[in-house]
Amino acid sequence: MLEFTDANLIFRFHKESNRDNSRIYTQLTIHQTKKAKIMDIIRKYRHNYDIIAISSQNREILSFGIRDNRIDSIIINKENIKLFNQTHFKHIKNNNKIVEIELSDLLNTFGMRRVKLLNKLKRVTHFVLKYDLKLILSLSLIHISEPTRPLYISYAVFCL
Repeated sequence: MLEFTDANLIFRFHKESNRDNSRIYTQLTIHQTKKAKIMDIIRKYRHNYDIIAISSQNREILSFGIRDNRIDSIIINKENIKLFNQTHFKHIKNNNKIVEIELSDLLNTFGMRRVKLLNKLKRVTHFVLKYDLKLILSLSLIHISEPTRPLYISYAVFCL
């Protein structure tokens, strides 16, 4: 069952039974460009979620997320994949972060754009394997914007 709350940018998953010993995690994903707002969201919601993730097209915000010990996961998607270099992956390893790759971008990209994205994904995968990083593959991601909310609500399905 999927559920959303007033935290806006939230992935929340519940499972009734756990017969196969799999584990379901709750995740809060922050899509913000201001550090102060990010820190406020973390302070408010950290204790409610297993994983706090950050997604940004801003290199400074991504670097902040990699360094901040309250953020567990860094999301890589087609908008920010070009910002990552080997140094980022070294810091992700040193700070014990999870890398989440949004694969849904591949499904919605065609032609030469898909080829370019696959080449960038190949480079990212090389560094994930080289540094033996924890990995989440996001198989689908839907962002919903509501007029009464200042941020998106995001739903995702994960494969660990």
